[in-house]
Amino acid sequence: MELLLGMRNVHMLTSACFLFDVPGYRNNMSNFKEGFITLNYVPTHVMTWGGWIDETDVISKKKELLLLFTGNPGVALFYSEFLQQLHDKLKMPVWVISHAGHELPSGLIPNLEKNQQLYDVEGQIMNKKEFLKRYVPRGCKIHLLGHSVGAYMALNLLKDDDFAEQVQASYLLFPVLENIAKTPNGRFLSKAVVHILWLVYFLAGIFAALPTFIQMTLISLYLRLFGTGTSTTVKQGVIQLINPKILRSVFFLAFDEMKVIKELDVELIKKRKEKLIIYYGDHDRWAPVSHYENLIKSVPNVQAMVCKKGLDHAFMLCKPSYLMAEVVEEMVQKNRTK
Repeated sequence: MELLLGMRNVHMLTSACFLFDVPGYRNNMSNFKEGFITLNYVPTHVMTWGGWIDETDVISKKKELLLLFTGNPGVALFYSEFLQQLHDKLKMPVWVISHAGHELPSGLIPNLEKNQQLYDVEGQIMNKKEFLKRYVPRGCKIHLLGHSVGAYMALNLLKDDDFAEQVQASYLLFPVLENIAKTPNGRFLSKAVVHILWLVYFLAGIFAALPTFIQMTLISLYLRLFGTGTSTTVKQGVIQLINPKILRSVFFLAFDEMKVIKELDVELIKKRKEKLIIYYGDHDRWAPVSHYENLIKSVPNVQAMVCKKGLDHAFMLCKPSYLMAEVVEEMVQKNRTK
């Protein structure tokens, strides 16, 4: 969503994990593995550095894990450079999980129209909850990183006392925590974009049918004009995103966010504030500074700050990713297990 605006018939699927190797750019990343696993009936993309999800002995030995919940679109590939840098700096396992329906495996996934409960905000939270229960060892402390709506999901998982105990700290970046429909981008989405979705899907279908080299050329031109995220991984992520089926899931989640994310959950934040570090942008049209001001007024002494580096909401696309990696590294180093 931030990229697009800023630049009961469930098909039963195997719960096995499918690892795959992609030639070229991904093979350059150290200790990197990726694959699709089925969570809450939907094949979901996972990327890891420093230990795959079934290497429990490796993860347990490290005793710490950094896990990212993405924003919307939930394309894990957008965050790969940022997370590689964090892995190199922190020397701990780093994982990221996409949103259900935002990346497509080679096989079928449950139909969106017939299974909306799998793809809305609550469905995405259930997706993450199942992942944590199944793959994160109980003795491993979690540094939970949530970006945009991923921050809302991370915060909501802290309602569970047992899970909250396992979380060393939760870092909410450019967090969508309240009244998203009233933000500048939320109003634009609901008043303007909603009327041209048919055109977006139509153009996406044309784009998806083009030869890969033409897709790469068009994306390169766009990124050079509107941002600095011109790396191969970003280009591949954009190409992956511009697919009518994925875009339907992205916009479906976006509109559900506006229905579900209303008043700030002050009581939950008060209850977990010792574990929360909340990072707002100074020009964010999804989580404006007024949200920061409301937060610190509603929850005195909460660990919240406004970015002083001029970073964008879609930080992994619009500025060199190491800038955000430096911010997060400093946060995590202060909260590491002793």
